[in-house]
Amino acid sequence: PRRSLSSISTTWYVVAAVLVLIAVFTVAGPEARFASATNLQAIGRNSAGLMLLGIGLAFVLGAGHIDLSVGANLVLSSVVSAKTVLAVTGGSAAAAAGDYSRTGTAVVVGVAAGAASGMLLGLLNGVLVTRLRINSFVVTLGTMGVATGLAQVISGGANVPYLPATL
Repeated sequence: PRRSLSSISTTWYVVAAVLVLIAVFTVAGPEARFASATNLQAIGRNSAGLMLLGIGLAFVLGAGHIDLSVGANLVLSSVVSAKTVLAVTGGSAAAAAGDYSRTGTAVVVGVAAGAASGMLLGLLNGVLVTRLRINSFVVTLGTMGVATGLAQVISGGANVPYLPATL
C-alpha cells in the first residue's frame, strides 16, 4: 500500500531540514568551509554538552514532566567543580601565580564534586515530584532559582578565574 505524504514520520522531516540547512550553509559560506571536517568537529565539540542535556531532558519529557532547572543545574555544577579544582590545587592565590600542583587529582575531585552537586539537585527534584507529588513545573522553577542563587553565592557573582590551562 502507498503511504500518503502526511503519514511520513516527523523525524524524516527534521532530517531533511537539517540536510537542507547543511547544504545551504555550505554553498553560502566561503570555500565550502561549513562542511569541512575541522568545522564539523568544532560543532560537535561545542554542542556535546548541550546534546547530553537534551538527551536527559528527553527522558523527563517522555515521562510527561518538564525540567526548567537543567541550565541552572549545569551552572551550579560547573561552579562547584571549578571552585573545587582551585581549592585542591592550592587556592586562587597559588593559581594566579601559576602554581598548579596536584592538577590531576584536582580535576578528578572537581569532576566528582560537580557531578555530586548535579545529582543532589536532580535527586531533590525527583523526590519533590515523585514522593511529595508537587507539579514538576513548580518544583523545577523553584530549584532553578535556588541553583542559580547558590552558584552566584559560591562564585561571588563572577567567573571563577585561574583554572589550569590543561582543562
